[in-house]
Amino acid sequence: MEKTIIKSVAKVIVLLLVITSSLYAVLNALQLEEIHTEIMMAIVYVLLILILMLGLMIIILIVLSTIISGVKNIKYCNDEIFREIDEKWHTYSDNSGYFERKIAIIGHYYSDGGIIDKKIVDKGQIIRLYDRLDYLEKQISIWDEAMMYLVSMTLSVLASEYCTNVLIKNYSNVLVETISVFAFIVAFFTIIVLKYKDKGKAGSYYYMIQRFEKRLLEEKIRNYEDAIADSVQSIDMMMVQQNVISDLIRLVKREKNNRKKERLEQEIIKVDKLKLYKIKINDEIIKISNSGEDQIDLEVKMDNIDDEQMEQLEYIKTIIIENKLGNLIIK
Repeated sequence: MEKTIIKSVAKVIVLLLVITSSLYAVLNALQLEEIHTEIMMAIVYVLLILILMLGLMIIILIVLSTIISGVKNIKYCNDEIFREIDEKWHTYSDNSGYFERKIAIIGHYYSDGGIIDKKIVDKGQIIRLYDRLDYLEKQISIWDEAMMYLVSMTLSVLASEYCTNVLIKNYSNVLVETISVFAFIVAFFTIIVLKYKDKGKAGSYYYMIQRFEKRLLEEKIRNYEDAIADSVQSIDMMMVQQNVISDLIRLVKREKNNRKKERLEQEIIKVDKLKLYKIKINDEIIKISNSGEDQIDLEVKMDNIDDEQMEQLEYIKTIIIENKLGNLIIK
Protein backbone atom coordinates (compact mmCIF):
# COMPACT_ATOMS: atom_id res chain seq x y z
CA MET A 1 0.00 0.00 0.00
CA GLU A 2 2.73 2.47 1.01
CA LYS A 3 4.84 1.56 -2.03
CA THR A 4 1.89 2.19 -4.36
CA ILE A 5 1.27 5.65 -2.85
CA ILE A 6 4.97 6.55 -3.04
CA LYS A 7 5.17 5.45 -6.69
CA SER A 8 2.06 7.50 -7.55
CA VAL A 9 3.42 10.63 -5.83
CA ALA A 10 6.79 10.13 -7.54
CA LYS A 11 5.07 10.00 -10.94
CA VAL A 12 3.24 13.25 -10.14
CA ILE A 13 6.55 14.87 -9.18
CA VAL A 14 8.15 13.79 -12.47
CA LEU A 15 5.15 15.17 -14.39
CA LEU A 16 5.34 18.49 -12.54
CA LEU A 17 9.09 18.70 -13.18
CA VAL A 18 8.48 18.21 -16.89
CA ILE A 19 5.76 20.88 -16.91
CA THR A 20 7.93 23.31 -14.91
CA SER A 21 11.00 22.84 -17.10
CA SER A 22 8.83 23.23 -20.22
CA LEU A 23 7.32 26.49 -18.93
CA TYR A 24 10.75 27.82 -18.04
CA ALA A 25 12.05 26.92 -21.51
CA VAL A 26 9.08 28.71 -23.11
CA LEU A 27 9.77 31.81 -21.02
CA ASN A 28 13.36 31.91 -22.22
CA ALA A 29 12.38 31.34 -25.84
CA LEU A 30 9.52 33.85 -26.08
CA GLN A 31 9.81 37.59 -25.76
CA LEU A 32 6.81 38.33 -23.52
CA GLU A 33 5.69 41.53 -21.89
CA GLU A 34 6.90 42.08 -18.35
CA ILE A 35 3.47 41.47 -16.80
CA HIS A 36 3.07 38.17 -18.67
CA THR A 37 6.58 37.12 -17.70
CA GLU A 38 5.86 37.77 -14.03
CA ILE A 39 2.66 35.70 -14.20
CA MET A 40 4.46 32.80 -15.86
CA MET A 41 7.32 32.94 -13.33
CA ALA A 42 4.79 32.95 -10.48
CA ILE A 43 3.28 29.76 -11.92
CA VAL A 44 6.75 28.22 -12.15
CA TYR A 45 7.48 29.09 -8.50
CA VAL A 46 4.14 27.62 -7.39
CA LEU A 47 4.93 24.41 -9.25
CA LEU A 48 8.40 24.26 -7.66
CA ILE A 49 6.88 24.71 -4.18
CA LEU A 50 4.36 21.97 -4.96
CA ILE A 51 7.18 19.66 -6.09
CA LEU A 52 9.10 20.33 -2.86
CA MET A 53 5.99 19.63 -0.76
CA LEU A 54 5.34 16.36 -2.59
CA GLY A 55 9.00 15.38 -2.18
CA LEU A 56 8.74 16.09 1.54
CA MET A 57 5.57 13.98 1.63
CA ILE A 58 7.42 11.04 0.07
CA ILE A 59 10.22 11.35 2.66
CA ILE A 60 7.67 11.43 5.51
CA LEU A 61 5.83 8.39 4.07
CA ILE A 62 9.07 6.43 3.73
CA VAL A 63 10.12 7.28 7.30
CA LEU A 64 6.69 6.40 8.75
CA SER A 65 6.50 3.20 6.70
CA THR A 66 9.97 2.17 7.88
CA ILE A 67 9.13 2.84 11.55
CA ILE A 68 5.76 1.05 11.40
CA SER A 69 7.20 -1.98 9.58
CA GLY A 70 10.14 -2.16 11.98
CA VAL A 71 7.92 -2.03 15.08
CA LYS A 72 5.58 -4.69 13.65
CA ASN A 73 8.45 -7.03 12.78
CA ILE A 74 9.92 -6.65 16.27
CA LYS A 75 6.67 -6.95 18.20
CA TYR A 76 4.64 -9.46 16.20
CA CYS A 77 5.12 -12.70 14.30
CA ASN A 78 2.58 -12.53 11.50
CA ASP A 79 2.22 -16.31 11.11
CA GLU A 80 -1.00 -17.76 12.49
CA ILE A 81 0.63 -20.96 13.78
CA PHE A 82 3.42 -19.21 15.66
CA ARG A 83 1.08 -16.45 16.81
CA GLU A 84 -0.78 -19.16 18.74
CA ILE A 85 2.42 -19.91 20.66
CA ASP A 86 3.04 -16.22 21.38
CA GLU A 87 -0.46 -14.97 22.21
CA LYS A 88 -2.70 -17.89 23.17
CA TRP A 89 -0.33 -19.30 25.81
CA HIS A 90 0.40 -16.34 28.09
CA THR A 91 0.11 -15.27 31.72
CA TYR A 92 0.01 -12.18 33.93
CA SER A 93 3.65 -12.29 35.10
CA ASP A 94 6.67 -14.56 34.83
CA ASN A 95 6.70 -17.59 37.12
CA SER A 96 8.03 -21.15 37.08
CA GLY A 97 4.63 -22.68 36.37
CA TYR A 98 4.14 -20.47 33.30
CA PHE A 99 7.60 -21.22 31.95
CA GLU A 100 7.01 -24.97 32.35
CA ARG A 101 3.68 -24.74 30.50
CA LYS A 102 5.29 -22.65 27.76
CA ILE A 103 8.14 -25.16 27.34
CA ALA A 104 5.62 -28.00 27.21
CA ILE A 105 3.45 -26.37 24.54
CA ILE A 106 6.47 -25.40 22.42
CA GLY A 107 7.71 -28.99 22.66
CA HIS A 108 4.27 -30.19 21.56
CA TYR A 109 4.20 -27.89 18.53
CA TYR A 110 7.72 -28.90 17.43
CA SER A 111 7.43 -32.64 18.14
CA ASP A 112 7.84 -35.15 15.30
CA GLY A 113 4.54 -35.24 13.44
CA GLY A 114 3.33 -32.28 15.49
CA ILE A 115 1.59 -29.08 14.42
CA ILE A 116 4.70 -27.52 12.85
CA ASP A 117 5.29 -30.66 10.76
CA LYS A 118 1.66 -31.03 9.67
CA LYS A 119 0.90 -27.41 8.85
CA ILE A 120 4.29 -26.12 7.64
CA VAL A 121 6.99 -28.74 6.98
CA ASP A 122 4.77 -31.26 5.17
CA LYS A 123 3.47 -28.47 2.95
CA GLY A 124 7.00 -27.47 1.94
CA GLN A 125 6.76 -23.94 3.37
CA ILE A 126 10.31 -23.49 4.61
CA ILE A 127 10.07 -19.71 4.27
CA ARG A 128 7.69 -19.70 7.27
CA LEU A 129 10.36 -21.43 9.36
CA TYR A 130 12.95 -18.88 8.24
CA ASP A 131 10.57 -16.04 9.12
CA ARG A 132 10.06 -17.45 12.62
CA LEU A 133 13.80 -17.94 13.15
CA ASP A 134 14.44 -14.35 12.07
CA TYR A 135 11.73 -13.15 14.48
CA LEU A 136 13.17 -15.13 17.41
CA GLU A 137 16.70 -13.89 16.76
CA LYS A 138 15.47 -10.28 16.74
CA GLN A 139 13.46 -10.84 19.92
CA ILE A 140 16.42 -12.37 21.75
CA SER A 141 18.88 -9.65 20.72
CA ILE A 142 16.60 -6.57 20.80
CA TRP A 143 17.19 -5.75 24.48
CA ASP A 144 20.98 -5.99 24.22
CA GLU A 145 21.04 -3.95 21.02
CA ALA A 146 18.70 -1.29 22.46
CA MET A 147 20.86 -0.96 25.57
CA MET A 148 24.01 -0.75 23.45
CA TYR A 149 22.50 2.10 21.35
CA LEU A 150 21.27 3.88 24.51
CA VAL A 151 24.62 3.59 26.29
CA SER A 152 26.58 4.69 23.21
CA MET A 153 24.36 7.71 22.57
CA THR A 154 24.23 8.77 26.23
CA LEU A 155 27.98 8.46 26.70
CA SER A 156 28.57 10.47 23.54
CA VAL A 157 26.30 13.26 24.82
CA LEU A 158 27.92 13.20 28.27
CA ALA A 159 31.43 13.28 26.82
CA SER A 160 30.48 16.14 24.51
CA GLU A 161 28.94 18.15 27.34
CA TYR A 162 31.93 17.47 29.58
CA CYS A 163 34.42 18.60 26.94
CA THR A 164 32.38 21.70 26.12
CA ASN A 165 31.57 22.88 29.64
CA VAL A 166 34.67 21.80 31.54
CA LEU A 167 37.65 21.47 29.23
CA ILE A 168 36.94 24.04 26.52
CA LYS A 169 35.34 26.74 28.67
CA ASN A 170 38.05 26.07 31.30
CA TYR A 171 36.09 27.10 34.39
CA SER A 172 38.15 28.95 36.96
CA ASN A 173 35.63 28.04 39.64
CA VAL A 174 37.08 24.90 41.26
CA LEU A 175 33.78 23.94 42.87
CA VAL A 176 31.86 24.03 39.58
CA GLU A 177 34.57 22.02 37.85
CA THR A 178 34.67 19.44 40.66
CA ILE A 179 30.88 19.02 40.61
CA SER A 180 30.90 18.66 36.80
CA VAL A 181 33.60 15.98 36.88
CA PHE A 182 31.82 14.11 39.70
CA ALA A 183 28.46 14.30 37.87
CA PHE A 184 30.06 12.99 34.69
CA ILE A 185 31.68 10.03 36.50
CA VAL A 186 28.41 9.12 38.28
CA ALA A 187 26.38 9.36 35.09
CA PHE A 188 29.01 7.31 33.22
CA PHE A 189 28.94 4.40 35.66
CA THR A 190 25.15 4.59 36.07
CA ILE A 191 24.69 4.12 32.32
CA ILE A 192 27.23 1.27 32.27
CA VAL A 193 25.49 -0.74 35.04
CA LEU A 194 21.93 0.10 33.90
CA LYS A 195 21.84 -3.09 31.79
CA TYR A 196 22.59 -5.20 34.87
CA LYS A 197 20.11 -3.54 37.23
CA ASP A 198 17.52 -6.33 36.80
CA LYS A 199 17.96 -10.06 36.47
CA GLY A 200 17.40 -11.52 33.03
CA LYS A 201 16.55 -8.96 30.37
CA ALA A 202 14.42 -6.06 31.61
CA GLY A 203 13.58 -8.25 34.62
CA SER A 204 12.30 -11.21 32.57
CA TYR A 205 13.64 -14.65 31.69
CA TYR A 206 11.28 -15.03 28.74
CA TYR A 207 14.25 -14.83 26.38
CA MET A 208 15.28 -18.24 27.76
CA ILE A 209 12.00 -19.66 26.44
CA GLN A 210 12.71 -18.05 23.08
CA ARG A 211 16.18 -19.61 23.05
CA PHE A 212 14.59 -23.01 23.72
CA GLU A 213 12.19 -22.59 20.80
CA LYS A 214 15.03 -21.30 18.61
CA ARG A 215 17.01 -24.48 19.29
CA LEU A 216 14.05 -26.70 18.31
CA LEU A 217 13.35 -24.55 15.27
CA GLU A 218 16.95 -24.66 14.04
CA GLU A 219 16.90 -28.44 14.35
CA LYS A 220 13.65 -28.57 12.37
CA ILE A 221 15.11 -26.32 9.65
CA ARG A 222 18.33 -28.34 9.48
CA ASN A 223 16.40 -31.61 9.07
CA TYR A 224 14.21 -30.02 6.39
CA GLU A 225 17.21 -28.67 4.47
CA ASP A 226 19.00 -32.04 4.68
CA ALA A 227 15.87 -33.82 3.40
CA ILE A 228 15.66 -31.48 0.41
CA ALA A 229 19.36 -31.91 -0.40
CA ASP A 230 19.03 -35.71 -0.21
CA SER A 231 15.93 -35.77 -2.43
CA VAL A 232 17.55 -34.24 -5.52
CA GLN A 233 17.08 -36.68 -8.41
CA SER A 234 17.92 -34.58 -11.43
CA ILE A 235 19.97 -31.43 -11.81
CA ASP A 236 18.83 -31.39 -15.45
CA MET A 237 15.19 -30.77 -14.51
CA MET A 238 16.32 -28.00 -12.16
CA MET A 239 18.14 -26.42 -15.11
CA VAL A 240 14.92 -26.55 -17.16
CA GLN A 241 13.07 -24.87 -14.31
CA GLN A 242 15.74 -22.17 -13.94
CA ASN A 243 15.80 -21.51 -17.70
CA VAL A 244 12.04 -20.99 -17.68
CA ILE A 245 12.29 -18.60 -14.70
CA SER A 246 15.12 -16.64 -16.36
CA ASP A 247 13.14 -16.28 -19.59
CA LEU A 248 10.02 -15.19 -17.72
CA ILE A 249 12.04 -12.56 -15.83
CA ARG A 250 13.35 -11.32 -19.18
CA LEU A 251 9.76 -11.04 -20.47
CA VAL A 252 8.65 -9.17 -17.32
CA LYS A 253 11.38 -6.57 -17.80
CA ARG A 254 10.33 -6.01 -21.41
CA GLU A 255 6.57 -6.01 -20.84
CA LYS A 256 4.86 -2.60 -20.77
CA ASN A 257 1.31 -3.78 -20.07
CA ASN A 258 0.80 -3.90 -16.28
CA ARG A 259 -1.79 -6.67 -16.43
CA LYS A 260 0.45 -8.92 -18.52
CA LYS A 261 3.39 -8.07 -16.27
CA GLU A 262 1.42 -9.14 -13.18
CA ARG A 263 0.45 -12.41 -14.89
CA LEU A 264 4.10 -13.14 -15.72
CA GLU A 265 5.14 -12.33 -12.16
CA GLN A 266 2.56 -14.78 -10.81
CA GLU A 267 3.80 -17.44 -13.23
CA ILE A 268 7.37 -16.94 -11.98
CA ILE A 269 6.19 -17.50 -8.40
CA LYS A 270 4.32 -20.69 -9.40
CA VAL A 271 7.24 -22.07 -11.41
CA ASP A 272 9.56 -21.29 -8.49
CA LYS A 273 7.43 -23.53 -6.24
CA LEU A 274 7.64 -26.58 -8.52
CA LYS A 275 9.67 -29.46 -7.04
CA LEU A 276 11.20 -30.64 -10.30
CA TYR A 277 14.40 -31.67 -8.52
CA LYS A 278 12.49 -34.74 -7.24
CA ILE A 279 11.81 -36.02 -10.77
CA LYS A 280 14.18 -38.75 -11.91
CA ILE A 281 15.04 -38.91 -15.62
CA ASN A 282 16.11 -42.09 -17.39
CA ASP A 283 18.25 -40.41 -20.02
CA GLU A 284 19.85 -37.02 -20.12
CA ILE A 285 17.78 -34.18 -21.46
CA ILE A 286 18.28 -33.94 -25.21
CA LYS A 287 18.21 -30.54 -26.91
CA ILE A 288 16.42 -31.23 -30.22
CA SER A 289 16.37 -27.74 -31.75
CA ASN A 290 17.50 -24.19 -31.24
CA SER A 291 15.82 -21.10 -32.69
CA GLY A 292 18.79 -18.88 -31.91
CA GLU A 293 16.91 -16.98 -29.17
CA ASP A 294 17.75 -19.19 -26.18
CA GLN A 295 14.49 -21.08 -26.60
CA ILE A 296 13.82 -24.14 -24.45
CA ASP A 297 13.23 -26.90 -27.03
CA LEU A 298 13.79 -30.06 -25.00
CA GLU A 299 12.89 -33.74 -24.93
CA VAL A 300 12.85 -35.74 -21.69
CA LYS A 301 12.44 -39.48 -21.05
CA MET A 302 11.40 -40.76 -17.65
CA ASP A 303 9.62 -43.53 -15.77
CA ASN A 304 8.22 -44.13 -12.28
CA ILE A 305 6.67 -40.70 -12.24
CA ASP A 306 3.62 -40.04 -10.05
CA ASP A 307 0.56 -37.94 -10.88
CA GLU A 308 1.75 -34.87 -8.96
CA GLN A 309 5.10 -34.83 -10.78
CA MET A 310 3.40 -35.27 -14.15
CA GLU A 311 1.06 -32.40 -13.30
CA GLN A 312 4.06 -30.19 -12.54
CA LEU A 313 5.73 -31.17 -15.83
CA GLU A 314 2.55 -30.44 -17.78
CA TYR A 315 2.26 -27.06 -16.06
CA ILE A 316 5.80 -25.98 -16.93
CA LYS A 317 5.27 -27.28 -20.47
CA THR A 318 2.18 -25.06 -20.74
CA ILE A 319 4.15 -22.05 -19.48
CA ILE A 320 6.91 -22.69 -22.03
CA ILE A 321 4.47 -22.96 -24.95
CA GLU A 322 2.12 -20.10 -23.92
CA ASN A 323 5.00 -17.65 -23.56
CA LYS A 324 6.66 -18.89 -26.77
CA LEU A 325 9.78 -20.00 -24.95
CA GLY A 326 10.06 -23.20 -27.00
CA ASN A 327 8.68 -26.67 -26.40
CA LEU A 328 9.01 -29.52 -23.89
CA ILE A 329 8.36 -33.07 -25.12
CA ILE A 330 7.60 -35.60 -22.38
CA LYS A 331 8.09 -39.31 -23.18
